[in-house]
Amino acid sequence: MNQPDYNLIEGLTEENQHRYAKSGLKEERSAEIKVLLAKLMEEKKLFLDEKTSLPQLAGMVNIHPNNLSQIINERIQRNFYDFINSYRIEEFKRLIALGKNKNKTFFALALDCGFNSKTSFNNSFKKITGTTPSEFIKSL
Repeated sequence: MNQPDYNLIEGLTEENQHRYAKSGLKEERSAEIKVLLAKLMEEKKLFLDEKTSLPQLAGMVNIHPNNLSQIINERIQRNFYDFINSYRIEEFKRLIALGKNKNKTFFALALDCGFNSKTSFNNSFKKITGTTPSEFIKSL
């Protein structure tokens, strides 16, 4: 599966420097957790479970949920839900390209990818890809 294309930043934005000034999270630890997080998402496909939560994921990487949120916000420049949904969208794009899924509806595939509503799927798809699912399919 392709990892979502994140706009990673090298340094912190001024807003994040102020926002996380007292967090105590070390740069090296933050980088390690980002790598571990990507590995977990790729290998375990945690995004497929619609109940995946920030505290649950934080427990898996042995870090406080606030620090995990900081890492996702700073290093990936997304909030937790957009982070998870970007993996779901990539999975949807992978599944829709498979011939065996031609008879499935978009919503059925979205459910298979961890979304729990048609609205959240459509909104996330448009937000993350800049296009609607229908437009995406036509472009294939």
